Amino acid sequence: MRELATYDARTQPDGSVALTRYFRGEQEELVVTDWATAFEWLVRPPAGSDDAFTVVFNLVSFSLALFSLLPEDKRQIIVNQDRVFHDNCKVFYVNGRYLGLTTDVPLGVGNQFYRAELNLQALKWWVTEEEKEPADAKETWDIGMKIVTALDALGFYPTKLTSPVGVFTDCFLGDARKYPTIFSWPEDKFEAMEYATEMMRFEWRSAYQVGMFEVTHLYDLVGAYPSIIARLPNTDGCRCEYATRRPEWATWGICYGEVQVDVDVSPLVFDMGDGNRINPRGRWTGYFTTREIEWLYRWKAGTFKLQDGWFMRFGEKRPYREAMNWLHDHKTQSDRTVSGIARKMAQGVSGKLDEDRQDGKKGDYFNPLLACMTRSENRIAVADFIYKHGLAHDLVGVAVDSVLSTKPAGVLEPAKAMGSWRYEGATTAIVLSKGNIWRPGKRPQGIGYMDILKAMRNKPDSGYYEFTLPSGSVRSIDLMLDGSSLDREFSEYPDCGGDVMENVYRSTAIEMEA
Repeated sequence: MRELATYDARTQPDGSVALTRYFRGEQEELVVTDWATAFEWLVRPPAGSDDAFTVVFNLVSFSLALFSLLPEDKRQIIVNQDRVFHDNCKVFYVNGRYLGLTTDVPLGVGNQFYRAELNLQALKWWVTEEEKEPADAKETWDIGMKIVTALDALGFYPTKLTSPVGVFTDCFLGDARKYPTIFSWPEDKFEAMEYATEMMRFEWRSAYQVGMFEVTHLYDLVGAYPSIIARLPNTDGCRCEYATRRPEWATWGICYGEVQVDVDVSPLVFDMGDGNRINPRGRWTGYFTTREIEWLYRWKAGTFKLQDGWFMRFGEKRPYREAMNWLHDHKTQSDRTVSGIARKMAQGVSGKLDEDRQDGKKGDYFNPLLACMTRSENRIAVADFIYKHGLAHDLVGVAVDSVLSTKPAGVLEPAKAMGSWRYEGATTAIVLSKGNIWRPGKRPQGIGYMDILKAMRNKPDSGYYEFTLPSGSVRSIDLMLDGSSLDREFSEYPDCGGDVMENVYRSTAIEMEA
């Protein structure tokens, strides 16, 4: 089993930065006020750690503290780009996932140098949102050892801890050329991939009611994305044709045309163009799968006028079935860390299907058709559950593959397989927006249910709350910001914590006009 060297960085009240490192039972500490001292200490690892994983828990928090020692102009460069040079030091940073520090150190003999470096990755991506941020490098090491032990149990021996799905693709999926991708798609039908690209990242996240709820019921689609990915067809060699009317032979397709949605709750998504996506009602023009159009007519929820589309028929091969079934088997293990990592690996495969890399290149498994199909089928499954159980009027929130409602759905069959629905129980909830939904045990932004409830009780007239996490990171809840980022029409929205605790605010879908 590979060893771990864990790091931590925290800004102090006087502006200095406290650095800590934990390796082989010993914790080193250094308080610094300048970049050169911090950099030199970080790139000189402890003896015996050459082959160890070098990690932090939250790379965003670590980097913010460390970068505070850089001059202002260099801080702006690293924020807006991915690398910066300062005093013979190279800093390479990737979106909270990777931090590389490199320099050349003179040997003192002639003009000879050796390369000193530290490459850090984040453990945050390996744990659930319920995991509290560690207080120091020792607690980070404890979390890291659970992860490394779990990987051993899965039979995976990675060279780096990039992410759960990164390890899974390296250690299990292997060569991407064994799978259908955009790189094996015929050039004369490339427009079909372009149609799919328009909607391949459409997920369903929405808050339908805001406030504090004494009782809510949560339902979860077990292994939602993995169950769909296991059924994804092989796009290589499929029949694919452009048409202005749906051919009788086609079993699936991506259509462009005008949709009319007549219901308040639907799985159809509209891209606002500013990074926000909504599930509106009304009329608009866009891209939709044939399965989404079928859903409209099945539930008498609207109509569609086809302009054109790409239509397909697939064979029997299911290229991802073996991998998804293997992960599902390990998700059911009693060891919580093993099952949790297997779950994250399974969920992460969907991201590989639409991966855009930082350098502008497409990921090795990039396939917009399969990415589009995965998210579309998930939204349809959620919508079917809502309408089948009569929950549309009582919805509190939808979060990709889960439904929160004030009304119970009735008795469900025991969830034994991927793709079945599971009742997670009845609890209280506090809802401010689609990204801020608190239930006991859930920690959006690292803030617990009792944390937000206590803050609102202590300052009921305030609309702004700050929370200091164990790592020293500060998180804030601003009702004004939450209220400005809603994806539905609320005639009223709470101004302060007291309003949240005393009222429930209902919404309607945003109305679209063609």
